[in-house]
Amino acid sequence: MGTKLSLVVGGVCYFFWVFCFLAPSFKSQFPDSDSFIFNRGFITFLLFFTATINGFGAGILWVAQGQYVSDCASDKNKGFFFSYFWAWFMSSQIIGNLLAALILGNFEQSTFYIIVSVAAFLGAMIFLLLRRPKKLNLHLSQGPNGEEIKRDSDSIQLLSSDQVANEKPQSSFLEDIRQTVKLMFSRKMVLVIPLIVWSAMSLAAQSGCFVVMMNTTMKEDYPLWSDSKKLEYSLFAMVPLGLGEVMGGFAHGFVADRYGQRAGVLYLMAITAVSFAISFAYIGIWSFSVLTFFVTFAWGIQDSGLNNLLNCVLGFEFESNIIPFSILKFLQSLANFIFLVIESFLNEKIDFLIYFIAIGIFCYFSLTIMLFFPFKAKKEDNEKLQKEEERESLNDLKESGLTQE
Repeated sequence: MGTKLSLVVGGVCYFFWVFCFLAPSFKSQFPDSDSFIFNRGFITFLLFFTATINGFGAGILWVAQGQYVSDCASDKNKGFFFSYFWAWFMSSQIIGNLLAALILGNFEQSTFYIIVSVAAFLGAMIFLLLRRPKKLNLHLSQGPNGEEIKRDSDSIQLLSSDQVANEKPQSSFLEDIRQTVKLMFSRKMVLVIPLIVWSAMSLAAQSGCFVVMMNTTMKEDYPLWSDSKKLEYSLFAMVPLGLGEVMGGFAHGFVADRYGQRAGVLYLMAITAVSFAISFAYIGIWSFSVLTFFVTFAWGIQDSGLNNLLNCVLGFEFESNIIPFSILKFLQSLANFIFLVIESFLNEKIDFLIYFIAIGIFCYFSLTIMLFFPFKAKKEDNEKLQKEEERESLNDLKESGLTQE
């Protein structure tokens, strides 16, 4: 289907899901209407059906996104490219929460969903304007043993004639599944899987824990507040999450590009410790205050760094930059569902304290494992080796030509 079309299809699925929320929002405005579209059973079916479609589209879109950004970036600037994408993506947390807080506090819900639906549709159509990434590939000549010397912007490879002819083989659906299963149980991917699970925990905590904790503490601290006012303040408190996501991604990208991925892991361990410390302080105080905004901000910084690390690893540490992202979305979605179900049973202060201790332990387990991941050497470390390989290859060509003469 191609990367561009996959992004468009995924975006349209998102639009379809958001658009269908207009039915229940208009129902609240016309409670006495007998129209079929306002029927409770129909609305329930519609929301479940479109949620399924949205999940399908999300899987397509995120895999295509990972491949596209990987194709645009190089090994030298991958941290920046993924952080740049993540900054734009998570700016929706800032704009979306501000928009929701302001509109829902002053207008009908239907107005909010009309605006969001239009934005979703336009966003999906913008993908049609994407250009195909271009990579510099220079085929120098044939080597003495019939191999072809191929140099791109990042590496020099010796390819056999068969490899050159089949550099982009067409694979069947069953073959793709086989390759996915094979990669999932490979040594390198097994080291990454705990980090993928932790990313799902981090994502689930944003909606399954923080919003619930805010509402619970607001009920205790401000019992006279209406539900709409509590929702408004909850949305405002989630704005720093988006700000942290934007800033944290760039910070991790800079560290990873400048000092390497292992340094990026150490940086992530440090900022995650700060994030958990602030979260534990909030749970200990158990009050909706200024500290709440620092909790979401710090969590956003660690979450964006985590996702930037995952994207860099999956996009550049494996032979394929498609299959790893497929595994990411499969495992992340499954784990996210499981932890959202678990978080639905959390109600009291002690519940959240125990839960955050548990996920904190797993978090550092997953990050510690990544310290032993066999990262590729930084490009600067390979420059001398690449020049030597190029020089040796050219010498081999000259010697081969002299021998033939």
